[in-house]
Amino acid sequence: MTTPLVYSGTTITVPRISAFSHCFPPSLDPRHNEPAFIDATTDTQITRGEVKDKALRLAHSLLNLASLNRGADLTQGSSFLLLSPNHLLFPVVTLASLASGVPVACASAASVPKELLHILNVTKASFYVLHPALLPVLVGAMKLQGVSPSDYVKRTVVLFAMPNTPKEFGTLNDLIEAGKPMAPIRFDGENAKTTCTYFMSSGTTGLPKAVEISHLNINAQAVSTANSEMFWPPGRCIGSTPLPLFHVAAGMHSVFYPLSVATPIVIWSAPAFSLEAYVAGLAKYKVTTTSVAPPIIAALTVHPAVAKADLSRLDRLLCGAAPISGYLLKKCSDRIKPIAGPNFLICSAYGMSETCSAISTGVEAIKLGKWDSIGPLNPGVHGRIFDVDKGRDADKGDPGELWLKGDCIMNGYLGNPKATEDTLTKDGWLKTGDVARFDDDGYMYLVDRQKELIKYNGFQVPPAELEATLTSHPAVADAGVIGVMSPDGSTELPKAYISLRDPSQLNNVALPNEIIEWIKGRVAPYKQLRGGVALVQTIPRSAAGKILRKDLRILEKQLAGSRKGSDFPSARL
Repeated sequence: MTTPLVYSGTTITVPRISAFSHCFPPSLDPRHNEPAFIDATTDTQITRGEVKDKALRLAHSLLNLASLNRGADLTQGSSFLLLSPNHLLFPVVTLASLASGVPVACASAASVPKELLHILNVTKASFYVLHPALLPVLVGAMKLQGVSPSDYVKRTVVLFAMPNTPKEFGTLNDLIEAGKPMAPIRFDGENAKTTCTYFMSSGTTGLPKAVEISHLNINAQAVSTANSEMFWPPGRCIGSTPLPLFHVAAGMHSVFYPLSVATPIVIWSAPAFSLEAYVAGLAKYKVTTTSVAPPIIAALTVHPAVAKADLSRLDRLLCGAAPISGYLLKKCSDRIKPIAGPNFLICSAYGMSETCSAISTGVEAIKLGKWDSIGPLNPGVHGRIFDVDKGRDADKGDPGELWLKGDCIMNGYLGNPKATEDTLTKDGWLKTGDVARFDDDGYMYLVDRQKELIKYNGFQVPPAELEATLTSHPAVADAGVIGVMSPDGSTELPKAYISLRDPSQLNNVALPNEIIEWIKGRVAPYKQLRGGVALVQTIPRSAAGKILRKDLRILEKQLAGSRKGSDFPSARL
């Protein structure tokens, strides 16, 4: 048997301890009064000492809920939900999970009741921590499940009370004040492989899967980052991110890693993103490193606020959460570097929920002018390219499915052994489903995605979920969904091709917009059909009944080439 060609990052030693303990090493105790997180929206902050103390007190309360009349005590065999946009208390909750040993399920703040219900069913979360503005989502999910308020209200707390928050819901501060500063639960040696967090990752089935992330995974990512230049330049840094903290990338690189090296992080808690506010925050807090999604890169290349801001401290701009072209990266670099200075570098990262965030970044690639590369593998990560058709490793330089290995690889998918078996080999390789290649220098390039997920602004949109929803519309006979590029090339947009129950309605120019409006209340905002709706005679399918998305992409190219006067009515948001 041919020996696999394995590409590897530099060797690292990963501590096999609790991720909480790794976030707060004793050597950094003297810096407990320094800011850990700063909210640029409210200009408020929370120190390292406050975060640690609140997290340990909250952990104690989570393990003693019965004495607080908040339902049954949580244990390492249970889990709880965190549903919130960015907030200064968000890290307190995730860190309390690490300290208590009770896994937290981080759900998207854009979830609708039906989606949240699925997450609750998968994770078996029995306690709920959420932003008060999202109470209606939880209430809606409970109604769908037939759970009475008398059962779930006592098991629910909000991060803080708003004027219209029902008084029967407790607040996070109630639990923090009732708790004692306990010693964090130890997870030494092999116990470091214990699952501590669930990040949700959508699959081609359309149903989100709960990715089991361990203490070891988090520590491996933190050590990997600390042992590479990555997007954290040498010296004292101030990081920032407008990315949601419930996303694995922000959770890892804007919470866990920065705490382990005492780097303060600036977040934005505003309900809607504002580029002006973001750029102003970079200048005000003298941010050195920031992480964004491709649409923000696109906006930074043209927005006038960039030219007016003092970005002289900005050294790193990392783009992650979704693919981006080298052309757009260079265009943004050409705009910002004269403003930020000669040390400024922009780069693109690649990672997955299943790898606990980034396994490669393009800092080194950009230095060499390899704008389309996402760089070599990060320290502690191993990769190989597998030819799925031939059932063996691909020849050197050829593209194939990217397989990954290392201490950052997930434990598996909670309650889904079939998906875990399909994704993880017996000897620990993760099949990413993405097609990639390595050049002669060991730099990686993404070629395509074998997965059918659409990436909209960093969010994963499963076509199968949209198709299932669309076929419940009374006028729809069949549906196929693909991703189409936005006009500025910064993100994919979900677009639906639809065949009708009544073929005579094929030329109904109003129907596409009606369908777009109809689906808005049935899926999360990031899953909206922003790419439009096209009415077609039939949806191309294989003999086995699988939608032939390649054929839909060919059709999309034909439509794009003859958009004027097309026989296929289409509507765009």
